[in-house]
Amino acid sequence: MQESQPSSKIPADILGKPVALNGATGGIGGALAERLAEEGAELLLLVRDVKKGEALADKFKKQYGTKAKALSFDFDLPETLEESLQEIRSSGCRLFFNVAGIYHQAPDVSSGLERTYLINYVEPVRFIRALLEICPGIRIAAVSSLTATLGKTRKAREAIDWTRPEETMNGAGGRTMSYALSKSLLMSALMGLQDEGADVRFAHPGVSCTDLFDPKNKAYPSWFYKVAPPIMRKIFMSPRKACLSVYEAGARDFDGKERWLGPRGLFHAWGKPGETKLPDWLKEESKEALSFALGWKAR
Repeated sequence: MQESQPSSKIPADILGKPVALNGATGGIGGALAERLAEEGAELLLLVRDVKKGEALADKFKKQYGTKAKALSFDFDLPETLEESLQEIRSSGCRLFFNVAGIYHQAPDVSSGLERTYLINYVEPVRFIRALLEICPGIRIAAVSSLTATLGKTRKAREAIDWTRPEETMNGAGGRTMSYALSKSLLMSALMGLQDEGADVRFAHPGVSCTDLFDPKNKAYPSWFYKVAPPIMRKIFMSPRKACLSVYEAGARDFDGKERWLGPRGLFHAWGKPGETKLPDWLKEESKEALSFALGWKAR
């Protein structure tokens, strides 16, 4: 179908080196990895489940004749992040997609900061900053969410006291708000990296029926899984279509400042990728969001 075709192609000089992405065994990340494999990209698949990653790499080799390597990668395990950084540097990679994240998790503040913020905001910022230091000029395409730009998220942002951020973040609201706020803070911190000259772009995939709607995640009441997913699969985009905005963020020639790529259709939940201006308030306190992420230490 027409909407499943990207309007841009990742430049040949970037595809001449491996492309790295995390979240490749998930819905959007898996669809993105396959799109890249079809285009002939050599891939570094940064995955928590190496067996699944290796199976995916074998599939790409057999189906598309492309090379792919699965690397152990887990924001909870610093040693895997360091190993991935060194592999990316030695490969000469010039494009990294940050797709991985968690959603609607049970509260966990054992480290001092609720885990949703750690995995979706703090650790990605630290990893991307380290990546920029060892691979100057690398292009970063970061996936966010429409929820990051909602008015309720802005109010939660305004309630953060940067003299005691852990306490005010952990008390920001329920699971959905923790997710939305984590994505908002990720974008703000990465805007801080843009100010330092980093090539960072943002994307949101709209609404897609992905693994988030798997009953095992227990993100919603049990009745939801019986009623909603079958309807959503008919109404909203498949991961195959939803990943196009993420792909475009890596491919398109734009500086990524104050804009992001996402569906331009109904409520920005469905449709072809297009550029949209980001809310001005996301830029506010970007230095604080970046500084906190880089300086955070577990208890």
